[in-house]
Amino acid sequence: MTMLRAESLRLRQGNFLLRDVSLDCDQGQCLALLGHSGSGKTTCLEILAGLRRVDSGRVWIGGREATNVPPEQREVSYLPQDVALFPHLSVRENILFPARMRRLAPDGHRLRRLCEMLEIVPLLDRPDVRSLSGGEAQRVAIARALIVPPRVLFLDECFGALDAPRRRRLARQFRDLRQMTGTTTVMVSHDAEDAFLMADRLAVLHQGSLQQIGEPGELLRQPATVEVAELLGMQNILPLRSCQPGDGHWRCDLGNFELLVPLTPNRFTAPSHVGFFSWDVSPAAAGNFGEQQSNRLRLRVVDSERRGHEVRLRLRTDQPPSLVIEASWHESLGPAAARGDWVEVQVPLAKIHAWPATSDGLEKT
Repeated sequence: MTMLRAESLRLRQGNFLLRDVSLDCDQGQCLALLGHSGSGKTTCLEILAGLRRVDSGRVWIGGREATNVPPEQREVSYLPQDVALFPHLSVRENILFPARMRRLAPDGHRLRRLCEMLEIVPLLDRPDVRSLSGGEAQRVAIARALIVPPRVLFLDECFGALDAPRRRRLARQFRDLRQMTGTTTVMVSHDAEDAFLMADRLAVLHQGSLQQIGEPGELLRQPATVEVAELLGMQNILPLRSCQPGDGHWRCDLGNFELLVPLTPNRFTAPSHVGFFSWDVSPAAAGNFGEQQSNRLRLRVVDSERRGHEVRLRLRTDQPPSLVIEASWHESLGPAAARGDWVEVQVPLAKIHAWPATSDGLEKT
């Protein structure tokens, strides 16, 4: 069942224009609005929550049109970035505040279950919420947002102020809680890792336009635009000098080496840019590729960065035009190459993405 649906949302604010955004979210799903600052993700969230009026477009919640319904009548919860706990109320009173405002009897069982899941039972009787740490305040705010079961919960980057380890831990707690309660959720994020961890579907926005919507794996397998690829963490996006069609592929000139790029079904325009994720680049000793010889590059290591058991290598061509490529090297492959070493890498044909140009830049779909 579709719990939330938006159709052709359009809103102009000064020089910013949200352009005809349509999306949907099924009952119990989590949809992440992903984009850079200024992309329109928070504006879109506020429209869905009823905090902003649209110039045109429609919103449905639970099968009923809610376009002009005020937020307090939509049966939704909204959790802003600053969580906005009431300093004059205790932790318990903050959590129960929505029930009190609706004149509902406190649900002691739900309160206990939420607090156990969020590990805040010892905090319930704390009188001053200003003594809470950032992570504790976030968990109290989540409990408050869920104490009265909402049709949809809206989260506006409410984990963004936490450091990475606490943010990941709280995101996992919230994911488990959401799945247990079946709460339909729409969240805003500029961090793809947070979105991957929490969301069932992603909607990527760029300069007010919806670039792509789908499951995370679908977007990783086939990012529709360069902007989508960048937001998903693709470091290797390279401009092409020219492209010639071949037998099932494009033969693409990058200046001092060639790449074979697969022909994309239903697209016959030559690509202007190609890209591939660093984890799809395979560094290895020369001659260690078996029969597959295409898309082999010889590059020099200019920098390396350790990330746990993985080393991220930055590789550069020596001859102009200078191109920088990132590759991932896992310790299971043996010691990583050091700065200054020459390495051969290979990019599998099936892992290369391509985007054609349009009159105003790269293709927007």
